[in-house]
Amino acid sequence: MPENFLNAAKELYEFGLSLIPIEPRGKRPLIPNTDPKEQAWEQFMHERASWPTVEKWFSNGMAYNIGAIHGEVSGNYVVIDIDKDVRVFSDRRDTFPHMTAGRLVISGSRKGYHIPLMLGQLPDFGMNVKQGRHRGNRTWKTPRGSVNIRARYCQSLVPPSIHKDTGYEYAFLQDGPIVWLPDLTEFIQWLNQKAPQSAREAKVDRRVKRDYNPSGNDLRSAALSAWTTFDVFKYFGLVKNGTEEEPDGNLRVRGNGGLLIDPEGEAWWCFEQEIGGGPIEAWGWQRFGYFDAKKHFRKVLIEMAWAAGIDVTRYTKKRAELQYLATLRDVEEEENGDPRRWTTQFAPQWTYANAAA
Repeated sequence: MPENFLNAAKELYEFGLSLIPIEPRGKRPLIPNTDPKEQAWEQFMHERASWPTVEKWFSNGMAYNIGAIHGEVSGNYVVIDIDKDVRVFSDRRDTFPHMTAGRLVISGSRKGYHIPLMLGQLPDFGMNVKQGRHRGNRTWKTPRGSVNIRARYCQSLVPPSIHKDTGYEYAFLQDGPIVWLPDLTEFIQWLNQKAPQSAREAKVDRRVKRDYNPSGNDLRSAALSAWTTFDVFKYFGLVKNGTEEEPDGNLRVRGNGGLLIDPEGEAWWCFEQEIGGGPIEAWGWQRFGYFDAKKHFRKVLIEMAWAAGIDVTRYTKKRAELQYLATLRDVEEEENGDPRRWTTQFAPQWTYANAAA
């Protein structure tokens, strides 16, 4: 069996793919002689390991599974991963027969398929602002199965890797070359028709419908007495194109990557960046590009209260918070009393590119 894995690795390496060892009968990258908790394999997202290194990995008797890394490092290698298939695979094959002219893989779960491709241009799924890079993949959940386009910063198993739960190999349903396509524009348009955002599973995270009752005598209550989720997005200029009411009562904000707001629960979700929350998280997202409660929670509350004209002094006792409040006061004086100016130009951590000026 190890010889089979080495031969498969050699063939894939000659195709130009960046390969890494995966734990035997698993999916977790496992680079020898490194801490398994560290993401040591990320270096191979940007540069291929040499063939002597790859050969050593797959000839040391460890029976590693083989992972092929997607994206630029592998010549724009992507995989269309179909899971829980109930005819979405055959629908795609009938509609895009040229995509099935080369190799096709049946997954080790025996419930899905991998369609490897080489692209002239990788699809753009927007930015992952928390990691500061393009989003690596995107999933469409259709009534006939789930389709995930895995384009960047991820890896997938290739034959003859073995599935952890079933013990079956990832196997060729059809052998042949890896098909080259200029892009996936038409295929993505087809997926959007099969699984329009309004029909996908409700992404407004009901878990964030926490008690945002503004009653109370603390900074959080003061801030939330002045701001609803809708008010926050309007303040930062994201509602300038208006909203549309969805059948389930949520508001879809036009022109902002599938931003949905649940007015009753004060919850929101952004499809494009796969993040959500309530008013506090909304403010943090606009200010910092993401929301980290440990870093941002008190700053966000201070800013929300300050922007609403609330006397924040009574709620701020720590030196760092008083210094932060002083910064906001200085900016207001410099800007002739306009309390909104600091949010878009002068806040020390301002990074969100789409905020209104």
